[in-house]
Amino acid sequence: MKNINKTMKKAGTIFTALFLTAGTTAFAQDYVEVNNELGVEEVGEFDDWDANTDEVWDETEFNTWFDDYGFYDDWDANADGFYEEDEVSDGFFNEWDEDGDGYLTDEEYDDGNSGWVDEYGDNFDEWDVNNDDILDTEEYAAGLGETEIFNDWDADGDGLYSDDELESGLFDTWDTNDDNLIDDEEFNEFGYDYGL
Repeated sequence: MKNINKTMKKAGTIFTALFLTAGTTAFAQDYVEVNNELGVEEVGEFDDWDANTDEVWDETEFNTWFDDYGFYDDWDANADGFYEEDEVSDGFFNEWDEDGDGYLTDEEYDDGNSGWVDEYGDNFDEWDVNNDDILDTEEYAAGLGETEIFNDWDADGDGLYSDDELESGLFDTWDTNDDNLIDDEEFNEFGYDYGL
């Protein structure tokens, strides 16, 4: 009887190990498939909004995609049709906060800031006023307010930001080679950073 119990226990251990291995393999395959699907989906989306099929987006195509995608829809907390500085700051913070824990790590900051670093700097250490190696929403908002981003993006100087102003600012950010066009490489780089 002892031998039967040992054999059953051993078989159970082997079965559990095989189950876990198969589950992990299936998870890994699903993860790869999801990533592949996202890559294909991004290319498909890029092509769908390339109205003149020249394999790049001009600013009109870029703005149309952002409008249709509804990127800013949940940023307008007071539903007035415009974005105040705190709404813009909260919106970008939430986009950069990849794990949604309410804090930005140095890595999350670097990912989100990658398109802004040349113009607005790499300010993580300066913005982290309590030196805890993360940024909370208040530190981020205060730091963002010290840059020129709000002045640069507020085309009419009214202290509010329309979809057009945000899209124009983002277009300039994404257009890393300053050719006034967004190619699929620029789209995929920044689309990933913005969780698209």
